[in-house]
Amino acid sequence: MKKLLTFCVALLFLLPNGVLLCGAAAEEARTVTVDVGVVEAVQFDPRTTAPAADGNFGFANSFFAADADTPYTFYMYLTQRQKDVYNAVLQAGIASADNVNGVAVTFSQPITCDNAMFALDTAAANELQNAVAGGLSALMDDHPELFWIGGFNYSYSISYYYSDGLYHITVKKLTCKINYDTAAYADQAAVTDYYNRMMEAYNAFPVEGFTRYEKVKSIHDNIAKQVAYDSSFTNPTAHQPTSVFLEPYLPVCEGYAEAFKMLCDREGIPCVVVIGNANGGGHAWNYVKMEDGKWYAVDNTWDDQSAYVFYDFFLVGADATNRYFDGDDTTFASSHTPTGVHYPSIDFALTYPTLANDSYSKMMVNRNADATVKKVNHIVLIGKTQTLSSAFSAPFGYTLSVSGNTTGGTLTVSADGTAVETYTVARRGDVVADNTVNATDYNKIVQTAVGAQSVTDKAQTAAADMNSDGVVDAFDAALLDLYLNGYEIY
Repeated sequence: MKKLLTFCVALLFLLPNGVLLCGAAAEEARTVTVDVGVVEAVQFDPRTTAPAADGNFGFANSFFAADADTPYTFYMYLTQRQKDVYNAVLQAGIASADNVNGVAVTFSQPITCDNAMFALDTAAANELQNAVAGGLSALMDDHPELFWIGGFNYSYSISYYYSDGLYHITVKKLTCKINYDTAAYADQAAVTDYYNRMMEAYNAFPVEGFTRYEKVKSIHDNIAKQVAYDSSFTNPTAHQPTSVFLEPYLPVCEGYAEAFKMLCDREGIPCVVVIGNANGGGHAWNYVKMEDGKWYAVDNTWDDQSAYVFYDFFLVGADATNRYFDGDDTTFASSHTPTGVHYPSIDFALTYPTLANDSYSKMMVNRNADATVKKVNHIVLIGKTQTLSSAFSAPFGYTLSVSGNTTGGTLTVSADGTAVETYTVARRGDVVADNTVNATDYNKIVQTAVGAQSVTDKAQTAAADMNSDGVVDAFDAALLDLYLNGYEIY
């Protein structure tokens, strides 16, 4: 959930002797160093309200791509100087945790100003600070594996000459130092140790399934099963993804959201971290782009409720209502407000993709249910032992009707008595639609794979197509064999 803000800026100008008294033009440019002191990133804590940005920011940027695999990066919306900071720190990688020497940044477009005083004027100083804050804001959410990125200070070199009563100032370079939480990570060696152990756990983290929905659901569920929310707010690493991948497995919302994005990135699923407010407290969650090219929200934190994994906030749209939490017409957009602000005293906010109005499916998977949705052909898949009647429900304002109990059944979501969505049911592996998954189904798939039989019914084909690749073949037979023998493949 939210992070507390501490903001302290101090300018220390190291002026050469006599500079302010000099009235003659300098023959050569001179260089001095200016230090800008500590700025700490906001931590999103449900006990506080996340800051909103000052100025006119367009948080929701229309971003729709026919290619469902096109990622969204905050980098795309940066100025060139912000990109210079972003690229330098990203390239430094783990070396950027060196908060003594910092990371050297060279601007491709130097900052210049003419001032009667020996100092950057307000516009130039703001541009410099905005370059660092913007670059780091985008970097920490594009690359949450760089978990130490947050607070910063920087020093920069001023080249100048004096003529006609003005200092003609140019800033080409700066050194950016990352100020991470030493209560969580004592020094660079500790950061490196956490990073290496986190990446090992991250690479081994299980993600089951074949469709995008199945993979996103698996990430959502497996995170919730591995961790518990740090309700006492005592785990010093709770705001970083290390808290999801490493013991004691006690994250707050940022840890959930950043780990969720890392795993989506690993699986090639476009995903962003979203920061803002939720029900009056600071919060972080995710947007995920599905195969229809639209963005849907996932709030893994709110769906993780101790012994239960809920789906009230899983692939939902702005107008979505939930079932188990509010019990009224509260929409996701009214309970979750993005701000995009990591550094409240600096005039920069991240730009988010546009959230779809409707949820990926109006049907809601029930808590802990073994069920998924294939929106592209309006199929719902249920596990071999899942009862259909308990697999799905409808959010507030809708009703759900069930016909049948296995492959070939239907589920219909209605509003005010009018059907708005209808799905055909397929029980994974139940090709013959007798409400059991056994050797008869295995033989049916084998016979179909070798051309001795055929499966043409939509529901039975979906039940037989174990890897959802659109064909029934030997791979499906092999997967059903594993499935019958208790292997978790979904």
